[in-house]
Amino acid sequence: MRIIDVNGKKRDVESIKKMVHQVPDKDGNMIDEEYAEAVINGRYRKGTWKEWYPLEKFKEMNPKVKI
Repeated sequence: MRIIDVNGKKRDVESIKKMVHQVPDKDGNMIDEEYAEAVINGRYRKGTWKEWYPLEKFKEMNPKVKI
């Protein structure tokens, strides 16, 4: 499957799933934020790796991709 990452670059991915990570807010309290976790297929045999994108931004860039 092909997606567009939040920087506008086209990427081939093996899988995408929704993740929740706890991150600190401006007051230092931990809050839950949703991310799209994508397993990226590297070009030229560079293997695979995971990248996390803020879920709302990911959906904005890839409106037809179902997570």
